[in-house]
Parts: sequence; C-alpha cells; structure tokens
Amino acid sequence: WVRLLNAKQRALHPSVTRFHHMNTQNPSLGQCPYCGCKILSRDILIEYESGVWADCPDCLEVVAPE
Repeated sequence: WVRLLNAKQRALHPSVTRFHHMNTQNPSLGQCPYCGCKILSRDILIEYESGVWADCPDCLEVVAPE
C-alpha cells in the first residue's frame, strides 16, 4: 500500500520524506495534464516500470506527466 501526498500534505507532515530522483540534471518528464506546468525529474513521487507519478509544482496535484 502506498499513500501519495501532495505538497500541501507533505508540509503538514514533515516526517514524510520525498523521493529524489538520482538524476541531477532534472530533465523534463512532460507536462501536468491539469495546468500544463513542466514536470521535472525532481518532482517524481513514485516510479514504476510503466510510468511515474509526480507532484506538480504549480497546481500541487499528483499527476502522471503527459
């Protein structure tokens, strides 16, 4: 079981640590499907073989970048 927290929820729960992708260049993964903001590898919350879920830095939603 995995619970994903958005940025506001993480701010309220400081004991929750964020997954940081090991790539230091932070390439773009795509755009937020809601607001169109660029999603970078540093925004990844969880990564599967089939794709990633990331935290949109603009609208603060958990999204699958497009």
